[in-house]
Amino acid sequence: MSTSLTTKVLLGSRSTEGTIKGLQALPIELHTPILLSLPFPDLLSSYRVCSLWRSLIPTIIDPHRRHLLNLAFLPHKLDPYPHPITLRVRTDYVHYIETKHGIEIPHEYQLVLTEWPFSHPPLNMTWPDALRFFADPDKGCSCDRRPYRFIHCSCREREVGTQWIEVSNRLLAKIYGGEEFDLFKDPVDDMWNLFNEFPSALILSVDERDRIINLFKSYRHSPSAIWDHGKRYSQLGLPVLDLSARFVDDTTPSGVTYHFDRTRMILGGEARGQIHACSEYGGYDGFVAESFFQWDEGEMEDGVREILRGGDPSWQSSRRFELPG
Repeated sequence: MSTSLTTKVLLGSRSTEGTIKGLQALPIELHTPILLSLPFPDLLSSYRVCSLWRSLIPTIIDPHRRHLLNLAFLPHKLDPYPHPITLRVRTDYVHYIETKHGIEIPHEYQLVLTEWPFSHPPLNMTWPDALRFFADPDKGCSCDRRPYRFIHCSCREREVGTQWIEVSNRLLAKIYGGEEFDLFKDPVDDMWNLFNEFPSALILSVDERDRIINLFKSYRHSPSAIWDHGKRYSQLGLPVLDLSARFVDDTTPSGVTYHFDRTRMILGGEARGQIHACSEYGGYDGFVAESFFQWDEGEMEDGVREILRGGDPSWQSSRRFELPG
């Protein structure tokens, strides 16, 4: 029996009790190849066929599909989801990006885009702005249209690019030499950012410190990275896929302040699939998530997105921003 015919027989909505019993009577060694041959949407349907398959499927599929399987039966927090995108459109997006730019989207994100059967994203995930722009350029633009910014849409121009992270050569020498040092106490010129100052917002914990150090270590000789070495400072360039605009609340007791940056997914090397942020001026703005599965920032608030689009920000003075999610 061919795979396509097997799928129709096994997963048809009119399967009889006798058919199911017949399936259960098959030798157990035949169940695994049958199930593994199915695309994820059919795998979800087969999960409901019989108790044997409900117990077998989670044990044979890879961890990423198992994670999606667990999420498939949970309702999304937003119902209806405000920005639905069909599986067909998402598959077209993957083909477009990978063909145009000669890259391969990291596995977890690609899996959700090409196999998740619903128009809403999995629980605690959102469809990125770049995907929404592909689905509807008129409504999906996420460019910063606030006063004094460029007013033309650059969504297509930033689909895939390079994220630069600046670091002093003296700090690099310490990292590569395995020296013990404290980023909180070392001189300012050992830190990295666009203005060669200490980016205190980026180093909030030992974990963040270690993460950025490991980033420099892992890409020292990586073919996925570009290094631009100067006399005092060097820049690490990483290939990235643009995802979304990101609202950052900088509010303090003295006043309401904020800025927008962008989230980008690293496309190569040891950190492939990680999501990092860049500031509205292009500088590095810190680690965001280990993978698309862990990127849980929620939907941007409507009022905040209106400001991003150049709307009136006067309402901000009357209340504190509500963080997305």
